Amino acid sequence: MLPRAYFSLIFSMFFMLGVTNPILAQVEPSATGNGGGTPDEGEMMTPPPVSGMPYANTASSEERSNYLSANVTGSVAYIDNVLPGSGATPISAINYFVYPGVAFDRSIPRQKEQFSYSPSFTFYQSTGSESVSALDSIDHNAAAGYQFRFSPEVAFGVNDVFTRTSDVFNSSYLFSSPVTGSGLTSPVSVIAPFEEQMTNVANAVLSYQFARNAMIGGGGSFITFDLPNSSDVVGLYNSTESAGNVFYSRRFSRSQYLGLTYQYAHIVANPTNGRDETQTNTLVPFYTFYFNQSFSFSFSAGIDHVDATAPQASAVISWTPTVTVSAGWQGRRGHLAGNFSRTTSAGQGLVGAYEAKSIQASGGWKFARTWTGELSSTYTDINSETPLISSLQGGNTLTVSASVDHQITDNLSTRFQYQRLQESYNGIQAITPNSDRESITLTYQLRRPIGR
Repeated sequence: MLPRAYFSLIFSMFFMLGVTNPILAQVEPSATGNGGGTPDEGEMMTPPPVSGMPYANTASSEERSNYLSANVTGSVAYIDNVLPGSGATPISAINYFVYPGVAFDRSIPRQKEQFSYSPSFTFYQSTGSESVSALDSIDHNAAAGYQFRFSPEVAFGVNDVFTRTSDVFNSSYLFSSPVTGSGLTSPVSVIAPFEEQMTNVANAVLSYQFARNAMIGGGGSFITFDLPNSSDVVGLYNSTESAGNVFYSRRFSRSQYLGLTYQYAHIVANPTNGRDETQTNTLVPFYTFYFNQSFSFSFSAGIDHVDATAPQASAVISWTPTVTVSAGWQGRRGHLAGNFSRTTSAGQGLVGAYEAKSIQASGGWKFARTWTGELSSTYTDINSETPLISSLQGGNTLTVSASVDHQITDNLSTRFQYQRLQESYNGIQAITPNSDRESITLTYQLRRPIGR
């Protein structure tokens, strides 16, 4: 096991740089090795299993950079189940929300900067006699990213994403979470859809190409999950996760990469009976093949070592396999990405460690000049690896989102969207077994080019 002092040194180096909703696609080579070139150039790419960067979520013809934008969005939605645990008969409501937003994106030689912020104002009106005004809320979403290439051989990237939400259907991490090629980040499993929750994810990565076909690197991440009204969310708990990783990558042909990554993670959950800790050590070899600058495939498989402790309970130590398979494609009219992972999951509201099997897919297609369709889905199944410590023994979550976007004018667009959240867990009253949402959204946006 990696000594704590060594881990602290690695983590502190990268944490002060800045988390994970990275900003570049993984199917093309960039400032961090994932975009802007061809696979046979001198600069190596940072493969998806270690970069943490998301696969492209837009068609290449729709990508934009170097702009300052402001927008305001309004939406009307129908939700068929808004009050978990209120009885056998679901309570439905009309949901109104408005959110203004600002975004900044600038690319100049050797560096890229991104920032976005959007508060949201949400109001509910019951379709029956029940009062749902307690669900009214003001939420916040903010993200910042910075990437810099010190030299042709050395580059780093840092990201931070903060979400405060009381309705996970509204532009939050759940339905907008990008597909990545990394299995080092635990998938979100149990969701309390209408409870106040705050999540902050910070991530940094540094890479050094010390030879034409060899690269080393490392990074750190810090994740906090907070439930301000924890008494209303029985069975879920606040948690923090800090992690550090190092990797070695070797390019053995123009488009093939082989390497090894190691990660140490320390997760602390705070249930009512004390402090629960889970430590994981993960060693994973990986392979990535770039078919071309628009399409890549990655495979990684290794081992997790889990050490979990809790007050008044014996420590639980186990060895479990970990596997991740992912692929991403980006064309001029569409994009497609998928990920299957079997990993050890901890934190994010849960106590103990869990075997998490997750399938995630997303895609989109521009089927006319002003019409675009998007579809995404995630299924996660968890089973406890620490039954003497864990707050629940298992369950599963399914999310589905389908939307059609229409660009009415250069500044005005509309979206028709369907979302579904389906969960199956015992002992957590804050979840809804099933909840469907249909919405119509109108957005007015002003965009100004900068930095050209």
